[in-house]
Amino acid sequence: MKKFTMSFLKNNLGMNETDTKLVIEAQRKFPSIMIEDREGACVNARTLWEELAKPHREFNKWIERKLLNQNYKENEDFSKVDRFVEVGNLKRPQVDYTLTLNCAKKIAMRENTVYGDLVCDYFIKLEKATKDGIEWEKLRFPQKQGYKEMCKVIDANYLENHPDVKKAPNYVYSNEANMINRALLGYSAKKLKTILEVDQKDATRDNLQLECNKALLELQILNGSLILNNMDYKSRKVMIKNTCKIRFTNLRNRFNKVFAKDIAA
Repeated sequence: MKKFTMSFLKNNLGMNETDTKLVIEAQRKFPSIMIEDREGACVNARTLWEELAKPHREFNKWIERKLLNQNYKENEDFSKVDRFVEVGNLKRPQVDYTLTLNCAKKIAMRENTVYGDLVCDYFIKLEKATKDGIEWEKLRFPQKQGYKEMCKVIDANYLENHPDVKKAPNYVYSNEANMINRALLGYSAKKLKTILEVDQKDATRDNLQLECNKALLELQILNGSLILNNMDYKSRKVMIKNTCKIRFTNLRNRFNKVFAKDIAA
C-alpha cells in the first residue's frame, strides 16, 4: 500500500474523522509498517517503547521483561538487530529488536495503560485501512478497464454515425460518464470533485468508495450493452436512471448523508 492521505481515508474508505487521524498518526510514528512486509518484522521495539511512554525507564530491562522472557520466538515474532550507536566521540554496540505487527500489538495491549490502548488503536486502525485499501485497489482496476471498454463502444457507435471523423470528441465520453454519475449519485464529475474536496485534475472515481465503484462498473457494462443494441442516448438515460432507483437508492442516500455539509456548500 502507498502512504495513506486524509482524503483517501475519508472519501475512498469512508473512515470517520477520529479513525482517519489515528491512521495518519500511526503511519507517521511507525512508517516502516507501510514499507516492509506486513507479515514480517516491521515495528521497531524502541519506537514502540517510546510511544508507550518509556515504561520501566530502561529499554533493555523493559524489552527483556516484555519480549525476551515471554513466549515470543526469535525470527518468528521478532528479530535482533546488532548495531553501533555514537555516544560522544565513541561508538558502542546496541541491540535493537524489530517486532511483527501482532507481537507489537500484544505487547502494547499487555501494558494495560492509556498509552498501550492508544498504540493498539494505531495498529488496529492501520491494519483495517490497509485491508480496505487493498480491496479498493482490486476493484478500481477492473472499473477503470470497464470504463475504457465502454468508451470503445461509444467511439465505434459515434464513428458509425459520423463517418467523416476519426474519433469521437472528448465531450461525447464525458457526457456518457456524467449521465451515469448523475443517475447513480446525482452529480456531475465536476461537482463530485468539489464535494470530495479533490483537485479538478484528479480522476473522480479515484476518490469514490468501493461500493460506488462497483455500481459504476455495473452501470458501465449496462450502458455499453445498450449502445451495442442501438438504443439512443435518451432511452439509455431513462433505463440507467431507473436501474439506479431500483438497485442503488440506498447507496446514493448514504453518499449524500456522509457528504451533506460539502454538498450544501
